[in-house]
Amino acid sequence: MSMFDISLIELASMADELSAAPSLETLRRHVADDLDRLRLEAGACTVHLVLRWGARLDQQMVFHGSSVDLDVSAFAGDLDRTDGWTARAVASGVSTVTVEDAPPDLRRVMSSRALSTLWVVGGSRSLPGSSHVVFAFSTRPRDLTTLEATALAIHSTLVMSRSISWLALFEWDELVSHEDDSERSFLFETDAAGELVRWPYPIVDGDRRLAAQMVPGDRRAVAEVVDSVTGGATTSYELIVRRAVDPMSSQTMRLLARRSPRGGVEGIVLPPSLPVSVLPDDVSSRLTEREREVARLIAAGYRVRQVGERLYLSQNTVRNHLKNIFSKLGVSSQPALIALINEPVRHTRQDLPSG
Repeated sequence: MSMFDISLIELASMADELSAAPSLETLRRHVADDLDRLRLEAGACTVHLVLRWGARLDQQMVFHGSSVDLDVSAFAGDLDRTDGWTARAVASGVSTVTVEDAPPDLRRVMSSRALSTLWVVGGSRSLPGSSHVVFAFSTRPRDLTTLEATALAIHSTLVMSRSISWLALFEWDELVSHEDDSERSFLFETDAAGELVRWPYPIVDGDRRLAAQMVPGDRRAVAEVVDSVTGGATTSYELIVRRAVDPMSSQTMRLLARRSPRGGVEGIVLPPSLPVSVLPDDVSSRLTEREREVARLIAAGYRVRQVGERLYLSQNTVRNHLKNIFSKLGVSSQPALIALINEPVRHTRQDLPSG
C-alpha cells in the first residue's frame, strides 16, 4: 500500500463525519484529525488547510493539526501576503516548491522558518474559491509518484469540499452585525421604521425602503417578509428576488434577513447559487440537526437525489428524514414543506402543530 492510500469505505466515513458535524468546533476537530494523518504519512513538520468559498473575509478559514515548532497561523498568513504564492495557491493538483526555486519573497518566508520544501495541493477547479492544503518540510521529502499524488489530491479535495459545504450551509448561523466597510458591503440593514441604513448597491430613486430596491413583481414579497420579521413571526428568513439593474434588465439575488438588535431588519445578500437556506425558528426548533440539513436543502431547491449526494446519504435515508420532518411539521408533501419554510407570513407560530 503506497503513501496516502485510503479505502473507499474510509473516504466515505470521513465525508460523513465532516458533513454531519453538529458544530464548527466538531468540524475543526475532524479536519485536524485528517490533517494530522496526512502530516504523519508525509513526514511533514506541519500541514494546514486554507478554505475559501467566497470573496468575503468571513468566507475564509485556516485549519491545521499539530505542528513541530511552527506558528501555523502566522505562517499561513505570511504565505497569503506573498505575491509569489498566488499562482501556486490557485493551481489544481499537487505541486512542489523548494526554497531554491521559490521567488525571493516566498523564499524569505520559507527561510525564516527553516523550511526547505512545500507541497501545495490545490483544490479542484469545480470547488468555489481558491482553497488549498500546504505541507511544510524542514528537510527535502522524497518525490511523490503519480499514484501517491493522485491519492493525496483525492483525500485533500474531499476534506476541502465537505468542509466548504458545511461552512456555506451554516454560515448564516455565524453571521453577526458589522460596521460598514468595503469588506462587509454585502450586508444590509434597516432601522426600526424600515428605512435602509446600509445597502450594498446604489439606492433606487432615493427611496430607502428595502422593497423599493426590487423590481415591482418582488416588492410585495419583500415587504411581507420585513413585516413578518419585525413583527416577530420569525427571526430569520430567506427570499430569492430580483433587483432592478437598469430599466431593461434585472439581477437575481438571495436575501437572508433577521431581526436587528436595533429594531429593524439586518441581513446578507448572496448569489442564489449558494447552498444556504435559513429555517424559521418555529420550524428549526422542532427538527434534529440532520433533519434541519435536509429541510434547508429541500427549501433551497435540491431534489432528494441531490440532497443525498450533498449529505452522503442514500435516497431512502433522505426520504425517511423527510417523513419525520413532515410528521413533526404537519405537512404531507415537499411543496407544502417548501411553502411552510419560504412563506413565513402565511405560516406563523400558531399554524404549526403543537408538541
